[in-house]
Amino acid sequence: MVHHYERFAWIIITIVMLFLWGLGAKAGFDINAQKSIEDTGKSLSSDILSFGGIVFGSFTGVSVMRFYVLF
Repeated sequence: MVHHYERFAWIIITIVMLFLWGLGAKAGFDINAQKSIEDTGKSLSSDILSFGGIVFGSFTGVSVMRFYVLF
């Protein structure tokens, strides 16, 4: 069951990461493009921590399964 899940799990994570990459590139890598709508203070901190938690959780969940399957 785990082997079957792991065989296809990378596809979903790749799609999500490409989606996030596309959203990040929407500003055209211009730092000042979205300054007027950017959060500040506690809202910005919570946004960064939430995004970091999503990225960390998606990769660590798959890497743990990869470790147990390989060893």
